[in-house]
Amino acid sequence: MQISLKNLKTDYVDILQLHNPDILPDPEDPEGLYAGLREAKKKGLVRFIGITNHKIKNAMDAAASGLYDTVQFPLSSLSADIDLRLIEECKKKMWALLQ
Repeated sequence: MQISLKNLKTDYVDILQLHNPDILPDPEDPEGLYAGLREAKKKGLVRFIGITNHKIKNAMDAAASGLYDTVQFPLSSLSADIDLRLIEECKKKMWALLQ
């Protein structure tokens, strides 16, 4: 990551997103992917941890976990009701943070 930051001529990036993983990383695995993201955030190399996903179950689980600062999912005016529930889950987590 240090090389990327040097090439970008910055000390940090605003957001580091996992793109469409088949399964969510185990946040309890000290050697796992999420631990690496958390460490980068702790060191100030990244401000926010995000995730994208094309599977509604993964996106909902990510939002419900509270582990991700952002959840990106393909929504449109043609989205099914189950997909639109993701918005409510994200709102719920946002309001909990603001309390």
